Amino acid sequence: MRFLISILIVGLFSYADGIYDLSFKTIDGKTVPVSSFKGRKVLFVVLPFSPTDTILPASALKSVQTKYRSLVIIGIVSVEAGFKKADREKIKTQYKNMLPGFILTETIKATKAAGKDQDPVLQWLTHRQLNTHFNEDAKAPGYKFFIDEKGELYGMLDPGVKISSAFVDKVIRRK
Repeated sequence: MRFLISILIVGLFSYADGIYDLSFKTIDGKTVPVSSFKGRKVLFVVLPFSPTDTILPASALKSVQTKYRSLVIIGIVSVEAGFKKADREKIKTQYKNMLPGFILTETIKATKAAGKDQDPVLQWLTHRQLNTHFNEDAKAPGYKFFIDEKGELYGMLDPGVKISSAFVDKVIRRK
């Protein structure tokens, strides 16, 4: 019985630092611990296949990046949005040329439908039992997830909310 209780207690605290316990691979194959962004706001965005897509145009991301220089923007390159590993160089060229300093993930499975193959960062972002706030799937390009300086998921917006909207400004400026 004590063993079972110990396992339950360890399980409860296995996400003590939440998102800061996780890491992701960039499109260049570099492993980046999310903890390297402690003290900064982070915006995870599910990217459309084309940087000129009207759902989330790279030009609008660039405006946000310019306006909020301390904001870390991480573009999620998801299989469900049509990305393939073979498109790596094309994706890098398209997005990196438009958004210098922009962080791109490797091609990952982003949706809950991927089950156990869903990327761990996306699992944390989309499951309330892990992030304690939102239970929303990243099922399409344009989903936005906002992490504050303490690693708390404080906002999630669907593709219907334009990244260039005044509401997004308000969400980013949240204290």
